[in-house]
Amino acid sequence: MKLFIYIVFGLLSSPFLFAELPTNMQLLDSLTSKVPAEIKAEFPELTELSLDFNEHPNAWYVEQKIVNSGLFTVKEKDSIPKLSILLSEFGVKYIRISSDSLERQIHIKYEAVLYDNGITKPHIGMDLIVKDRFSEKDLAIIESSPYPFSRSPVPEQKTTWIDEALEPVILVGSAALTVILFFTVRSN
Repeated sequence: MKLFIYIVFGLLSSPFLFAELPTNMQLLDSLTSKVPAEIKAEFPELTELSLDFNEHPNAWYVEQKIVNSGLFTVKEKDSIPKLSILLSEFGVKYIRISSDSLERQIHIKYEAVLYDNGITKPHIGMDLIVKDRFSEKDLAIIESSPYPFSRSPVPEQKTTWIDEALEPVILVGSAALTVILFFTVRSN
């Protein structure tokens, strides 16, 4: 009997049974953590660098990941190689799949150019995308971050012919029925 209780308890406490959706911030953090490794793989000789980002509002987050990665020593000097990063996409987008289902797209896209002693090294470009689907009722859970870049507007549901045609017919019919009943009861 004890063995049965342990098995049932083990199954109920299994993380696979009640798997949680990762939040938008967790997915953005995971993708952003790949950026320093990708840069290091492309420029393996690079140990010290200075960073230059475009005016993207979320560039600070990618810069923080590069600085804190431990792969590079980041300094603000003109005598060391300068890595210029153009961040073009960074955020979350939702696409409506059905009335209660959404597709989530987490997207980070950037290009990096290395300037070393007046020489421009070939640039690299990365396009990192994560897609998954979830129920709209889970939206509050996955958008639980204070950062605005981890949230996105939800597309509205498309109206169907039932919404466009049948609903007005029902409203007009019920109004007409009310008027007919009013005069029928009044005349008796």
